[in-house]
Amino acid sequence: MAERVVCHPTPPPRNGPIDLFRRLLDIELQRLDVAVRIEAERKIVFPETSVIIHDIQRLQAEVLRLEGASRVRVAGAEDELGALLKSMEADQF
Repeated sequence: MAERVVCHPTPPPRNGPIDLFRRLLDIELQRLDVAVRIEAERKIVFPETSVIIHDIQRLQAEVLRLEGASRVRVAGAEDELGALLKSMEADQF
């Protein structure tokens, strides 16, 4: 029998390598794609999707901070996430 996977309640340290945050960002973006697809198929909104979106925003900010960017904005990313949140709210019933 496979060993049970246990999630750590503690986030990775903020002084971690930038590659770690980029990898985590990639994973969260993949999770968002799956979550949105499942919501569309089932015609239901899961609150967990908002958590994924917030994680993406935090990870983007951390990557930009580590890259030394002065502005915490990826071109179009905030607009896309905002539009996604608005569409999810509109789909609630």
